[in-house]
Amino acid sequence: MKKFNLSELAAIAEVVGTVAVIVSLVFVAFQLQRNTNELQAGHSNDLYDSLREIELLMLSSPRLTSAYSKGWNGLRDEMSEDEAAVFQMYLTQVLNVWEQAYSRSVDGSMSAEEYSGWEGTFSEYVQQGMTEEDLEYVRAWFDPEFITLIEAKLKSGQH
Repeated sequence: MKKFNLSELAAIAEVVGTVAVIVSLVFVAFQLQRNTNELQAGHSNDLYDSLREIELLMLSSPRLTSAYSKGWNGLRDEMSEDEAAVFQMYLTQVLNVWEQAYSRSVDGSMSAEEYSGWEGTFSEYVQQGMTEEDLEYVRAWFDPEFITLIEAKLKSGQH
C-alpha cells in the first residue's frame, strides 16, 4: 500500500471537502425550495380559510343572508340601510383578503400563477357585487396600487 505524503493527503482532503460543500449546498437548496412551497401552501390555506369564514358568517342568519343575496344579485334598491351596511362590510372583508393575496404576489411569496387564480375569483366578486359608491367608501383603507387594480376590474365588469 502506497503511503501518501502530506501534500497528497491535503489534495485528497480538499477534494473531499469540496464534494461535501457541494452536497451541503444542494441539500440547502432543496430545503429552501421545500420551505418556500410549504409557505406558499400556507398562504393559500389562509386565504381559503378567510374567505370561508366570511361566507359562513354571511350565511349564519337570515338577515345576513338577505343582505348578501340582495347585494350579490344587484338588488341594492331593495336593501334596507342595515342590509346595505352589512353588504358593504362583506365587500370590505373580501377586499381585505384580496389585498393579502395581492401583497403576497407583489412581494413574491405567492407565485404569479397562483395569484392569477385568486385574482379571477376576486374579480368576480368586484364585478358582480361592487359599485363605484362601494369603492369610494373603502378607497382610503387600501393601498393606492390595489385601489387602481380594483378600479380596473370594476370598469371591466360594467355592462
